[in-house]
Amino acid sequence: MNRITILENEIRHHQNMYYNNEPEISDAEFDALVDELKNLDPENPLLTNEIGSDHTEGFKKVAHIILMGSQNKANTKEEMNDFFTTKCNPKKVLGQFKMDGSSLELNYVNGKFISAVTRGDGIYGDDVTENVKKMNIPMKIENFTGAVRGEVLLSRENKNKFYPDMKNCRNAAAGILKHLDGSGCEHLDVVCYDAKFLDETKTFGTQEFLIRFLENNKFEVAPYKWFYNINGEMAMEHLNDVFDDFDNLKYDIDGIVWKQYEIDDVDMNTNERPNTQIALKPAKVLKETTLIDIKWQVRNGTLTPVGIFEKIDIQGATIKQASLCNIACMEHMGIEIGHKIIVCRCGMIIPKIIKDVNTGKYAEGYEF
Repeated sequence: MNRITILENEIRHHQNMYYNNEPEISDAEFDALVDELKNLDPENPLLTNEIGSDHTEGFKKVAHIILMGSQNKANTKEEMNDFFTTKCNPKKVLGQFKMDGSSLELNYVNGKFISAVTRGDGIYGDDVTENVKKMNIPMKIENFTGAVRGEVLLSRENKNKFYPDMKNCRNAAAGILKHLDGSGCEHLDVVCYDAKFLDETKTFGTQEFLIRFLENNKFEVAPYKWFYNINGEMAMEHLNDVFDDFDNLKYDIDGIVWKQYEIDDVDMNTNERPNTQIALKPAKVLKETTLIDIKWQVRNGTLTPVGIFEKIDIQGATIKQASLCNIACMEHMGIEIGHKIIVCRCGMIIPKIIKDVNTGKYAEGYEF
């Protein structure tokens, strides 16, 4: 069996595990498999035409209005420069949080909520209408017939309050969404970022008009920011600024989606991975070292523990200290001076201590 075939089998396996709430590897490890396949076989159909499936027995299967494929991904300044110079007009660009939840399509007819469908295989999904009715979606909006796309999420607050033993917010939300009796769905939220008219002669035209439509109709919209004359360095700076404040976000995210201001309907309707959008995700590099001290600093009025460790080199930088997030996180991992630890550097800049090797415990949200 050659390496390409091995990669194809591994990618399909991990796609299915991810979409069925049982991931075995981290996002970074999965992306590395995809990158290797891309280098060996750039035209492989798995890179453009296949995604995993979240189908669950007990739910009716329905076709989507919006093609629910995947995003092209980037991790570096160079990749973003290529996107802005070859695929997207950099004059005005939308940078929007990539919410880390379960994809969902909300269907409306003449402004009335009709149904909610999971991502499924990208073409057909599971009808979870009754469960979604318990969430924060508007049941009646302006005279609109079409679909709104978003993510089903469990906020960190609700996870800590109702599901403290769950592994992470994303897995908890995916599991609760598929409860056949709908139990717990009142604790979930839907955060939206896209919409499409059923009548293909109609279009929102620009991302600005689309977002205004969502906000005016009381959908919770994924946080966003407008950028002008952007380049790869500016995109990386924004990513790092957002992830530097990661621990204070309401929901988990796993990157920033960059969208061309003018909506290319042909691109959006025909490509599993639209050319005019890209997801910039932090590159995560891990190194093991030994904790030698814990110091304290005041940040935004909060006392934060900082781990001091034997210096390590990651991505060309020498690092000897990193955030421990908060006291609860430190206690959860069982961190003690002298323990072996795993340091993760995200987005080329932000170091964090994510695991105590001696106890085997991870910081919440970093379980691999």
